[in-house]
Amino acid sequence: MQVVRKDDVAIYNLTKGKQLPQWLSDRKKRKMQQEDPELQQRIELIQDFTMPTASTCIALSRTCEYIYVAGTYKPRIRCFESDQLSMKFERQLNSEVVAMQCLTDDYSKLAMALDNREVEVHARYGYHYRVRVPKHCRDLAYHFPTCDLVVVGSSPDVWRINLDQGRFLSPYTVENGSAVNVAEINPLHGLICAGTDGGFVECFDPRVRERVGCVDIASRIPAEMLVGDGLPEVTAINCFGNGLTMAVGTSSGHVLMYDIRSARPELTKDHNNGLPIKTVTHHPESGNVISADPKGIKIWDEHTGENYTTLEASADINQVCVVPGSGLIFAANESEDVFTYFIPSLAPAPKWCSYLDSITEELEENTEATVYDDYKFVSREEVEKLGIENLIGTSMLRAYMHGFFMDTKLYREAKAIAEPFAYEEYRKERLEKLLEDGDAKRIKLRKAARALPKVNRRLAERIIEEGEVAPESRKRKKKKNKAVALAEGGPVDESNPLGDSRFSSMFTDAAFEVDEKSEQYKLLHPSESQAMASRPDLLVASDKFNAVEDSGESEAEGKGSDGSSSDSDDDAAFKARSSEKKAKLKAKKERQKEKKAATPKVSMLELNEGESYRPGMSRKDVQGEATPKGGKKTFGARLKTEVRPLAKVRDVGGGKEMSFSQSRSKPSDADSSASAARRKDQRGVTGLGLKKAPKQKYWRGKPV
Repeated sequence: MQVVRKDDVAIYNLTKGKQLPQWLSDRKKRKMQQEDPELQQRIELIQDFTMPTASTCIALSRTCEYIYVAGTYKPRIRCFESDQLSMKFERQLNSEVVAMQCLTDDYSKLAMALDNREVEVHARYGYHYRVRVPKHCRDLAYHFPTCDLVVVGSSPDVWRINLDQGRFLSPYTVENGSAVNVAEINPLHGLICAGTDGGFVECFDPRVRERVGCVDIASRIPAEMLVGDGLPEVTAINCFGNGLTMAVGTSSGHVLMYDIRSARPELTKDHNNGLPIKTVTHHPESGNVISADPKGIKIWDEHTGENYTTLEASADINQVCVVPGSGLIFAANESEDVFTYFIPSLAPAPKWCSYLDSITEELEENTEATVYDDYKFVSREEVEKLGIENLIGTSMLRAYMHGFFMDTKLYREAKAIAEPFAYEEYRKERLEKLLEDGDAKRIKLRKAARALPKVNRRLAERIIEEGEVAPESRKRKKKKNKAVALAEGGPVDESNPLGDSRFSSMFTDAAFEVDEKSEQYKLLHPSESQAMASRPDLLVASDKFNAVEDSGESEAEGKGSDGSSSDSDDDAAFKARSSEKKAKLKAKKERQKEKKAATPKVSMLELNEGESYRPGMSRKDVQGEATPKGGKKTFGARLKTEVRPLAKVRDVGGGKEMSFSQSRSKPSDADSSASAARRKDQRGVTGLGLKKAPKQKYWRGKPV
């Protein structure tokens, strides 16, 4: 549901919202509705209140219990039951419906004027009768007292079909026009009004069967309000329930309000777009008139013509139907969905959807959602660029217009494969931007540090760098802290970086200076005290630069230490930082020298005369310092001489497999002779003279 506010009027568009693609299966739709919270919150007033391509006209039964919608393609009508909020039946037709009229209070009888010069009457069971008229139909109306079906078309005749007798009656003939565009019957006294293409409205009384009045509509429109050549035609007529007021819509986009007792209009309303008026309806509960053209719906006061609100449609409107006694409006249009609007300020919702009154109070204004949020439209060029041409024709790429619909997750994966370095380029650009921002921030901080006060300079610098503010100044949310402005490079007050006059003496009076060498300060700031003790090379601006004196120039000019230039005081913090960096670099170089000196040098050794190289020789063996006879070898020497198990390593399925095999040394001659003597002394089983046991015999599973 989308909420639009125009002229302080809330308009709830029940058709808008996240849409599900029609080509999805029912199972996929149910799954998406369960997973997506936006789809769960969508309000579907009437289930499947759509047409395959477009809807041409819409009609209500007299009790407003049934809603008829006609559309294409193929030509069909659908009946929706309001109590069940779903479709009751659907019927296919041979031609498109031009106009239709409910003949009873329920859905049992319906009359339709088709585009092929035929008028069809349907009953409860379906098609009942078809009759052909002389010319193409444009509109029809039903006169309940006489059971006459009035049909008009591209002829000056107004045909009458009596449904009780089942035959044509003598037609009425208009005198001012070659065709009749619209027919309307007054609900109070039954006067038949016919609007012609010549700009006239001619009225016929069925009691006397002749014309009783004629109104020239085209001549009553001011010339300055007309656009283009030719006289406007009458395209819409609506007779109000009081029996005296009549609203007439023209092809030039004007609506004229008449009292049928007068030939002059009481009010002329201009839509200001030059498009023909499709529908004019009276809303007696609010005292407004609802008129529609192809681009939108206007609601205005019936007495003054002042605009109440305007509804803009996303597709051309064909017909508008207002549910009597409510603020619910249906609009047949050139799109699949039948537009449904609800305006609570006009009237409450109908009984069959009374829950709208409570829901609309809780809804907030939302932006219009894009079509198919979970799917992305890609052109054929993008498909070739992503390298997924092999998916064309599968369910992963759904052909639509000049491209395809594909799942958003699939699109992201394909884009990541096709452009693997896109993230690296983004990361590089992001790093460059951060470096530029850091340089700009450092420049601002340097400019800000030049304006630091002389007293408690380190405290002011800490406030700027860490963003600390006094508790009293936090309470003033509307005032921007000057310390923050200092960090941003803005103007700074040298005497008070906190921006609070109550603390100005802390940065101007030396009596309030913080003694960082005192025991109390060290106890309150143990980490800072340890850092200063471990790093004596750190410079304290208040200690170092206040004691510096230029005896040559300052004394010659008659100035003491208090008269030193402001530039030296302003650059104190920068000199401290530069000296700290130099000390760090110096310490780093010293550590590198010590590491280099501790690295052992490579030395070349030469074998003694008469010696030859043997595997497992140590440094001492080469230098003539072999292990004495009978002495113990070192652990490394023993590892080199010992027989160790052999290990084989190979890759298996992305991992590693290791197998060990123990190598055995060849046995000595003494060991071999001893093992042979033991085998000789062993006594075999055959020497015992044992007999073999007879083999057991079985018959049918039993021993014999």
